[in-house]
Amino acid sequence: MACHPSVFPPELATKDSSYYKYHDAPILSTKSMDDFWYFYNPGKRAGELDCSPLLAEEFKEFPPTYISVAGCDPLRDQGIMLAKKMDADGVNVKFEVMGGYPHGTMSDCSRLIAQDTTIGHRSRVGK
Repeated sequence: MACHPSVFPPELATKDSSYYKYHDAPILSTKSMDDFWYFYNPGKRAGELDCSPLLAEEFKEFPPTYISVAGCDPLRDQGIMLAKKMDADGVNVKFEVMGGYPHGTMSDCSRLIAQDTTIGHRSRVGK
């Protein structure tokens, strides 16, 4: 999560954004995200950088960063926008999209890779 939905930048607030497009995605739906935000309840702090770091105006002092997004994830567009903003500020960003997969794919595949030592197969996700 890089931004609270109540303070989305205009590009993320459209019904075409991944947050709304993948509202019923497996593993993490928009309803699940709304439930998380309800319990976190930042209130008036939703627009502060501790809650919505995507709203930062610059990222110049950030260390090298890895950002991975799933293609069918309500959070996908937030990750894409964050990677673009960091890259524009000169941050060394490694960015990957796992097209067609839902949120949580990388963690699930990592467990499978670790368990599958007899076959010696590694998914491209684990590289």
